[in-house]
Amino acid sequence: MKQIAHLIKRVRTSSSINVSIFRAALLVSVASVVVKLASTAKEFVVASYFGRGDTLDAFLIAFLVPGFIVGIVSISFNSALIPTLVQVRQQKGNAAAQRLFSNVTVISLSLLLLLSGVIAITGPRLLAVVGSGFGPAKLALTCRLLYLLLPWIVINGVVTTCAAVLNAGERFLFSSLTPLLTPIFGLLFLVGVGRTWGIWGYAVGTLFGGVAEALLLINRLKRYDLHLRPRWYGMDPETRQVCGQWMPVMAGSLLVCGVAFVDQSMAAMLAAGSVAALMYATRIVSAILGLASTSLSTAVTPYFSKMIASGQIAECGNTLRTYRRITLAVTIPITIVLVILSRPLVTLLYQRGSFTAADTAIVARAQSMLCLQIPFYAVSMLHVRLISSLRRNNLLFYGAGINLSLDIILNLVCMKYWGVAGIALATSLYYVISCTFVVFAARWALKRASYAPALALPLGVAARSAAAGSIE
Repeated sequence: MKQIAHLIKRVRTSSSINVSIFRAALLVSVASVVVKLASTAKEFVVASYFGRGDTLDAFLIAFLVPGFIVGIVSISFNSALIPTLVQVRQQKGNAAAQRLFSNVTVISLSLLLLLSGVIAITGPRLLAVVGSGFGPAKLALTCRLLYLLLPWIVINGVVTTCAAVLNAGERFLFSSLTPLLTPIFGLLFLVGVGRTWGIWGYAVGTLFGGVAEALLLINRLKRYDLHLRPRWYGMDPETRQVCGQWMPVMAGSLLVCGVAFVDQSMAAMLAAGSVAALMYATRIVSAILGLASTSLSTAVTPYFSKMIASGQIAECGNTLRTYRRITLAVTIPITIVLVILSRPLVTLLYQRGSFTAADTAIVARAQSMLCLQIPFYAVSMLHVRLISSLRRNNLLFYGAGINLSLDIILNLVCMKYWGVAGIALATSLYYVISCTFVVFAARWALKRASYAPALALPLGVAARSAAAGSIE
């Protein structure tokens, strides 16, 4: 009878967790729809003003560098921080969580400032490599835009960290809606001063939107007893644990973010306007990924972390399998529809002003190739969040290293025959291989946590997780 009662309790717990994840994912998805609509409105104006012109190419390559830095430092730091922060808050309270958050903020901001200085010094040489296909005038414009956008590194680093901490506390709605500000400010500046300032108006609007996001998120954190207060309390065990997990995550992020970096850099080697074409092709796909994948992976992370902190390893496996099936059931039909309707969508969204029918043909081909990644990317993100929650980030590093090398090879082969559409196809093939790797890696990590909990989890959790049962 005790065994039956225990089994019923586990089933109810698992069901409750799945319902909570579904509600959170739905909430994030609704917020993401609103954000994507604002971003789409902004893209209408961008396409009308700049088409696939050199100025937009220059902006995208200049913006690529700050985005790359934020990806390898802040986003990776957040992946390492959240599981430990959830554990510390559950076991030691808010004061200990605040000390950990303050320590990590000091480390993160210091790295971002240091890297900003390095980029400021090496910017012209770096852009000469990244924008190797640009002429002298276009390269000079790119360099000036890069210096204007350098503050974005610290600004967006603060934004991503505050949003991740709010999500860890299951405060999804606010952090999901604040990204509205960047496209809104970009749109306002384009409409207001776009004719006179040109691409500079777009860049300044982007910076103002980032500042507004940061201020709102910092203020929101205070309502949940956490403050963005850079202060060093010493290298305590929790901070050491975050740093130990962060190193492989950062290395993996360096390689994963390197995919977008490499793709846009190699697009700059093609005909003028190829970087912009890849950007336009990515927008609709990114919107779908945000709704179908990012919202779910954002919602599921704190629940994975809580289940692992409580030793509920079997429940993690059940939740993973449930949402993997849901993800595939949703994303495969969406992918088929997007591939079929790729050209009409591009025509409807972008073909006006400086964006011509010839531009539509190029972007539609690239977009249809990018759509193929959607199911694989979505499933990958779900498994990546579990691997990070299990603190097995070294697995992500190994996979990213292999796949980045393959992405470069695939780009070189595919772009030779299909141009920018070939780069898009190479990206989709990259995610097919990456998905295969992380699915097997997550399965291995779950079994490891179930059969050898002392090797996979904090000491206090090991005894509880040993009884959690096996994972198929």
